[in-house]
Amino acid sequence: MAKEWYRNETWNETIATEFETKLKRARGDDSKAQYLELQGCTLLFVPDEKVHLIGINLLNRLFANYPSETLPVVGGYNALGVYYLKNKDWKQAEHYFRTVVSYLDIPFIQSPFRDAKLKLAETLLHSENKVALSEAYDLIRTFPVDELMLNSQLFYFYNLAALVCDALNKKTEAKEYAGSALELASITEPQFSRHKTVGLVQATEQQISMLQLIL
Repeated sequence: MAKEWYRNETWNETIATEFETKLKRARGDDSKAQYLELQGCTLLFVPDEKVHLIGINLLNRLFANYPSETLPVVGGYNALGVYYLKNKDWKQAEHYFRTVVSYLDIPFIQSPFRDAKLKLAETLLHSENKVALSEAYDLIRTFPVDELMLNSQLFYFYNLAALVCDALNKKTEAKEYAGSALELASITEPQFSRHKTVGLVQATEQQISMLQLIL
């Protein structure tokens, strides 16, 4: 069992029984929704692929039973988008990120989930469809990049923007974005002295090569 009963990284009959018992005892729909989100999201991203479906099922229970608990519901949708993006299921990822984006007019949703627009743009990039690529470009062009504080966040934005512009044959913009991304990737000093890995860009060789080609 995990130290916290709603953050188990594996699943069996004993754990399931304990989880359901404590979930029933939880006070209020807000608590129940939060516990379903936390446990579902935990199981989505453990190495053991056999329990991923359990995580998906728990999140679907969250959506079905507590649709008005907006914050955990959006968190669940976002986690599924990330999960399917990681597994290169572009259609599913697009569906869930579009759902998250549909909630971004709610003030308390904007800050924690604003990058869902960029994740949606990333999924659209893989569609190789001109209309989808144009939508991805619009998502990037209207994104409030000045709100990104970490170098790693900025690198993700500029790298993605360079790829989208290059795919649309917007060569001048692509080169500008690629240059900004490579400049960030070249920074080896920690952004924060007390947290040496926070914000540090960890670009792959493939990303660097692609950006250099765009230049």
